[in-house]
Amino acid sequence: MRINEPVSQKERGYPDHYHLITTTDLRGKITAANEEFAEVAGYTVDELVGQPHNLIRHPDMPPGAFKNLWQTIKSGESWRGMVKNRCKNGDHYWVDAFVTPIRKDGEIVEFQSVRTRPRPDQIARAEKLYAAWNRGKVPRRYLAISPPFSLKIGCLYGLLAFALAWFGLSELTLPMMRSARAVSARMHANVGKLHGRKQRTVEWVANSVASI
Repeated sequence: MRINEPVSQKERGYPDHYHLITTTDLRGKITAANEEFAEVAGYTVDELVGQPHNLIRHPDMPPGAFKNLWQTIKSGESWRGMVKNRCKNGDHYWVDAFVTPIRKDGEIVEFQSVRTRPRPDQIARAEKLYAAWNRGKVPRRYLAISPPFSLKIGCLYGLLAFALAWFGLSELTLPMMRSARAVSARMHANVGKLHGRKQRTVEWVANSVASI
């Protein structure tokens, strides 16, 4: 893993309304960056484009976090997490990052990251988590990995059926399961609508970055 030094452990703040945006190719090289990202990182846009994105990686970040990020986005899913980045002069800044794959004709062609400024309590929690992770100790309660929605619903169905059978109410299982599935279907429809809105937002941001 690339180690960027020196570091000052001095945090650099930035306005809450900033959106730090970059796109990278499939190998992680920066293909576009907005001015807000460049300003906070301490580089010019020209200095960033063409460079590997780990140019701004802070050594306090555990390698496992980036391994999880790459596994997630290469599988076609979006990833969100707290990231501590290194500025050009050794200072650092925290971001709440949302990274998503961008597709063309059904194939992933690049990755896009949109970052916002996190709250102080989010930073404090992330610092504690990453310090433990770097020591090889990640408390289970800190793991922010959410299983797929379908798996959550499936587990709920299973627990419901088990509970009904345990109390001798197995004859209620089928109608309740049908009702639960109906509710699940409506929830999936709503999630689908929200995903469509998110995708349109991502596409808008992608077009904005492309015009930089």
